[in-house]
Amino acid sequence: MGRAKGIAQKRVSEKLYLSIASLINNGMNDRRLQLVTVTHVTVDKELEHANVWVCAPSLGEDRSEEVLGVLDKASGFIRHELASRLKIRRIPQLHFVWDFTPDRAAQVEQLIDDVISSNEHR
Repeated sequence: MGRAKGIAQKRVSEKLYLSIASLINNGMNDRRLQLVTVTHVTVDKELEHANVWVCAPSLGEDRSEEVLGVLDKASGFIRHELASRLKIRRIPQLHFVWDFTPDRAAQVEQLIDDVISSNEHR
């Protein structure tokens, strides 16, 4: 029984991931969501809540609060659209979370480049 629930969680997460990413990129005409990427979706065991991890390039400013605010306000619309697109019994509540992984990866890459360039100068 536990294994079947795990499979259901994984399937729902994958369906939500693909549908939300498509909806943000193609179905929402809000310029504040430009270049927003869904990186990961996790669903709880009861399939009632989903964490949707998103990120976007900074474009010279911190966009996390603005993007999360827009997505939080649009969560009802997104759930409505998901209900019409997906064949699952109940659409989970969506909780949008900023994914800092790309930012941290860029910082690590910059540190590595700095070390390499300092070693080349020696």
